[in-house]
Amino acid sequence: MAEVKNAFIKSKMNKDLDDRLIPSGEYRDAQNVQISRSEGADVGALENVLGNKEILFSSAQSSFSTLVGAANIKCIGQFVDENSTTIYSFWTDYFDTQAETNIVYSPTAKNYILSYSTTGSDNYKVLVEGAFLNFSQTNPIIGVNIIEGLLFWTDNRNQPRKINVNLANPTLNPSATYAVPTYYTVEDSISVAKYNPYQPIEVLKASALTAAEVTTGTTNGSVDNSKTIILNAIGAAPLTIGLGIVTSATNGVKSGTIITGVDVAGTTITTNKANTIASGVVLTFSGLETTMYDVTSPLLPDGTTANPYLETNYGGDPQFLEDKFVRFSYRFRFDDGEYSIFAPFTQSMFIPKQDGYFINDDEKLAFESTIVEFMENKVTKIDLLIPLPDTRATLQAVTTAPIKITEIDILYKESDGQAIRVVDTIKVENSAPWSDNPTDNVFIYSYESTKPYKTLPENELIRVYDRVPVRAQAQELISNRVVYGNFQDKHTPPASLDYQVGVSDKSADTVAAGSQTQTEYPNHTVKQNRNYQVGIVLSDKFGRQSSTILSNSTAPLALGQFGADTVYSPYRCDPSTATCGDSEASVWPGESLKVLFNSTIDSNSPAIANRSLGTPGLYNSDITNASYNPMGWYSYKIVVKQQEQEYYNVYLPGVMKGNPDGTETGGDLSNIVLINDNINKVPRDLNEVGPQQQQFRSSVQLFGRVENDLATVSTIGNEQFYPGRLSDTVSIIQDMRGLFDVTVPIADTVDVNNFYSAKSNPLIGQVITSQPFGVLADVATPFDTLENLAIFETEPEVSRLDIFWETSTAGLISELNTAVATDTGGAQATSGFTLSLNESDAIGTSVAGTFFGIDIIGARIDNARIEGEDAATGIVDPVHGAWSVTNAAGTTVTSDFELIETGTGIASDPFGYTLKTASTFYYGPTAATTGNFTFNFTYRLWDATTTPPAYIGTASTTPPALSGLLQNTAPTIDQVCPLTLTVTTAGLPTVTTLTGKNGSADTSRDTEDLVWEIVSQTQNSSAVTDFVMTTTNNQGVLTATSAAATYVLLVKVTDAGGASTTCVLNITVGQPEVPNRFKISSIAPLFDGDGTRYYFANNYNNLDQDIGSIGTQYIYGASLISPATSNTSDKCSVGDNGNYVFLRNKISAGLGTGEGAFYVQFSANAPVTGASTTSQTFNPVSTVVEYRTDSTANWIIAVDVDGTTTNAKAQYNGAVSGVPTGEGGMTSIGGNDNEMTLSGTTGGTSGVKRVFAFDIPGEYRITMGALNGQVCNYADCTVSKNMSASQGFTTGDYSYAGGVSTPQQYQYNVNGSTYYAKEHITKYVTQLYTDLALTTAATLTSGTYTFFRPNVNWEYTKNGSYTANFNSSAQRTNASTPVLYP
Repeated sequence: MAEVKNAFIKSKMNKDLDDRLIPSGEYRDAQNVQISRSEGADVGALENVLGNKEILFSSAQSSFSTLVGAANIKCIGQFVDENSTTIYSFWTDYFDTQAETNIVYSPTAKNYILSYSTTGSDNYKVLVEGAFLNFSQTNPIIGVNIIEGLLFWTDNRNQPRKINVNLANPTLNPSATYAVPTYYTVEDSISVAKYNPYQPIEVLKASALTAAEVTTGTTNGSVDNSKTIILNAIGAAPLTIGLGIVTSATNGVKSGTIITGVDVAGTTITTNKANTIASGVVLTFSGLETTMYDVTSPLLPDGTTANPYLETNYGGDPQFLEDKFVRFSYRFRFDDGEYSIFAPFTQSMFIPKQDGYFINDDEKLAFESTIVEFMENKVTKIDLLIPLPDTRATLQAVTTAPIKITEIDILYKESDGQAIRVVDTIKVENSAPWSDNPTDNVFIYSYESTKPYKTLPENELIRVYDRVPVRAQAQELISNRVVYGNFQDKHTPPASLDYQVGVSDKSADTVAAGSQTQTEYPNHTVKQNRNYQVGIVLSDKFGRQSSTILSNSTAPLALGQFGADTVYSPYRCDPSTATCGDSEASVWPGESLKVLFNSTIDSNSPAIANRSLGTPGLYNSDITNASYNPMGWYSYKIVVKQQEQEYYNVYLPGVMKGNPDGTETGGDLSNIVLINDNINKVPRDLNEVGPQQQQFRSSVQLFGRVENDLATVSTIGNEQFYPGRLSDTVSIIQDMRGLFDVTVPIADTVDVNNFYSAKSNPLIGQVITSQPFGVLADVATPFDTLENLAIFETEPEVSRLDIFWETSTAGLISELNTAVATDTGGAQATSGFTLSLNESDAIGTSVAGTFFGIDIIGARIDNARIEGEDAATGIVDPVHGAWSVTNAAGTTVTSDFELIETGTGIASDPFGYTLKTASTFYYGPTAATTGNFTFNFTYRLWDATTTPPAYIGTASTTPPALSGLLQNTAPTIDQVCPLTLTVTTAGLPTVTTLTGKNGSADTSRDTEDLVWEIVSQTQNSSAVTDFVMTTTNNQGVLTATSAAATYVLLVKVTDAGGASTTCVLNITVGQPEVPNRFKISSIAPLFDGDGTRYYFANNYNNLDQDIGSIGTQYIYGASLISPATSNTSDKCSVGDNGNYVFLRNKISAGLGTGEGAFYVQFSANAPVTGASTTSQTFNPVSTVVEYRTDSTANWIIAVDVDGTTTNAKAQYNGAVSGVPTGEGGMTSIGGNDNEMTLSGTTGGTSGVKRVFAFDIPGEYRITMGALNGQVCNYADCTVSKNMSASQGFTTGDYSYAGGVSTPQQYQYNVNGSTYYAKEHITKYVTQLYTDLALTTAATLTSGTYTFFRPNVNWEYTKNGSYTANFNSSAQRTNASTPVLYP
């Protein structure tokens, strides 16, 4: 029969076409066949192949499924290595039903990688086993290759992986079972992508210097891989946050261990690292230090103190780092020769010489050379603390180490170069130079300024991750390279994160762990006047990084001014202004960016691996947990975009405000000298200029940073300047001679000599400033040349590179999330607490707050509650909580305060606390101890969302104690100050007794410990010593022995705290107050023909002796006869129409010695009558005051206080122009003695007045004769008495109007100027003062002055005025003369 022969040369199965249409060389279907590849005639023919044959395992001849106890186990992939005649197979009993959408891990799955050799006796090997392989029967392994003993595979479920088949399990199988593999036990060791060293090198550790040692403590029980250490036998100094534990070869403490928390008792600490320490080990705690050292200078920058870090046998190059800003990193080499990517680089390892301080002539050298010569690196040795993924002991056991590191490369990069070089390569297997602590997870490499020995190739510089896909469906070898196809090359990152960014002072070491940049990088700071955008980059454990993730936060500005992901760092404000709050420049620690995470970092939602979304979930290394996820986000790092880059500091020999001739000094123009490199830093704009142009401008904008504030050369001739946001413009640049039109040669008398190096004709820049800057020129010869350093900063160049720069801040997402979710130990400090407690505070006064707990970066913890519970009610009550107050005397005084809680512990209503007084306080002599308080608050986290609300867990934190002092309140004086006192000489020596309060609100003690004293005492501005003040029963008793005068005393009362209050006492020591018998407010009105006589006499002898003072026709009636004290006499007979009366009155006694002085004022009023409206007259009003020493003497006319014999004669005219209604203007002091006349009264009542004052001891007689005149009918007894006209007199105290207690202070107008005097009767003014308190005597030009008291007219003179002579001390020197009407 016919033979059909078909050759299947194409080796292609084709099921798409009909059988009749299949081309030659292809076939429709086949089983258990293969295409012959021989070169003979049978090429392309089908050949039978052998089927599968089960080969039993081990000497027990058991099937593998039976041996491992997995009945459903299946082979999901295989590969035949024909070179070694070995079959590799992949096995699992797990079937993931969700593999198409999400990858679900099974911690109980049985997963294996087997090898079977067709030759040899030990055929079977289990190369790797474990659930961590995460195989699934739903994901067959079809991409398998081997190259140079490395078996690569991918399953599109896990990341591509590989093992070294020669190292995986070299152990011979025991009989009846198999050798358990131990080389590959975790994902880290089998992934093609290698472990990413995410942590930067640190340069911070506990100081080993004896001087830095703070205290010691002994472990109370062993510490087993824990961050908590319990101690006893603690030294004298307490344990505090920020202390480091000194590492030794025997104590087991890991390098870089720092205290992050201390309990209330001060015996249990938490640290930043987990340690394993035996019980009874003595630990030394010391302050932290940077590990950047100057080991070659014998002295510290002060020039006297020995350098404690000096190494006499230093082997490095001390000058190698001087001109370099160097950063360091590291990378690992693994067992199969691969390298990790680079770890984040450190910050620049730079500390300036002299620690950055100008000393000696540095300022002068700076402006002369326009550079700062000491701005070179003083660092000569650096201890690099390289973090390791495991302990030294674990890493050196390579066969069992999870991450198989064999070498560490120390990397080096200079700021002005792109190359990355290797300083040293450290073999992990070697014992040196590793530390002696096998449990340490830090490798300390001492860099001694040695040059790198090799440069890495360029492709390593841009290798930011291993180019290994997340997962791949296909894998093949091409040109001896592993190639992946149909892969996912990266994770899908979160679209945004909830965080905020702030910029503030670098935190002190004692604030919280991880904030020790003040010490680690002492001279580093965030540049001011810059914008920073902060992003987050996430990475899995194998270095696959996300793009930069920005913030989605819309939260308001939080504590420390946290905004969104972009923040502006302004120039610091002037600390001397009330609203600033910045620290002084001399103690400023520098600033740093701070990131506040409001929410945990998740990988979208839910936070698990999701194949359809491409999200990796979060890292989980627990292979026994169903959430095991080695591919999740593992670490984060902070990146920053800051495009304002290069700038210059312009060092100037002072800045001149205004011009050298003293013009343009209003504040917006300054002149600067441009020499040396400053000419390039502030260049002239040379575009579009003419060939003869001499003046130019500069486009460079300037900001003042250091201002010269003295014209003379001085080491303190400048100060920090605070420029704000507005820049200064250089409007003109020209040579000095041309700018100021100066001829050559320049004479020494020309004002441009104010400029530095004026003779060399330097370039001068005229700067239009936004704030006044510099000092004014010296306009007098010899000129002071400006030579105090001033500094401007140029506006930065803005880079067009829109990139984020890697920082040295990185960490684990798990630790960050724990910190965000639980605030990592709760409150690390209390913010907002400032004790403002004064002894004057009443009970219930708020003295601190609102304060609250904050976390390690200073962010408020909304649910941090001061722990407390009322045991009786079970109600959370801060008053009964874990807070305490003690004073420096060791006394607990918590009950003296009350703690008030606000808020509910949620974001919109956070907990806050106010401290109030529950008692009163007294600042006594022991207040330095009894008023020195220490406050401790213990916080716990509160969950307000549960029912009922409750504390979260049992952990609590007690941040560092807070302190505050009771403030002294200045004492007060009960009397109103200034205090005006008038005392008489008769009342001395006691002047007054002053009382006061010491300021305490405690009324039982508010008068204690007061001391009174006189600060000064003067009389007419001259010091005197007439007064003495003593303290009696806390009162100030003032005594004096002074003569009559006016005094000014400044007295002071001081309390126990040294606070004092003063009071001005204006004291007039004057005549004694006149007896009341001389105070006659008025006598009964005396009408037509009436008269009176008053006797101030000791007996009745010769009372009515006539001396002719008044005409006898005006005096009538009988004299007084003892014992009568008064009588009345009638001029007319009984029954007559006239009833003219003369009254006599005897007062008990005359004026005694020491009884002061009195005044007498006579007056008479003449009304208009129907009989006449044109001329009413008195003629006369006869008055006299007479005196005798005693009853044996004759009466004489009395002499007044001026020493003038009194005479009441005067003439008045009521019709004179300008005379006020009711007055009769005095027109003359002529006429008959002791008689006043009045004429010209029209349109109303007119009158007359005279006043006299007397102070000579003796007897006085006051007489007013019978009233007579046109309006009177005296002495016609046939005519009715006129009851309209009247006369009378008053007497009173000359020295004290209103009494001694009334201040004797009266305003006077003297030649149009205002002065003051103590006399209330105008014509008797003795001394003028410039102040109402009569403390400052006036100064006048000697001469005649006119004076009056406003609105007061004692004698109806013109405007109440008098004239008198006054000397230069404003003392009246003659008797006053009335100012008359014309």
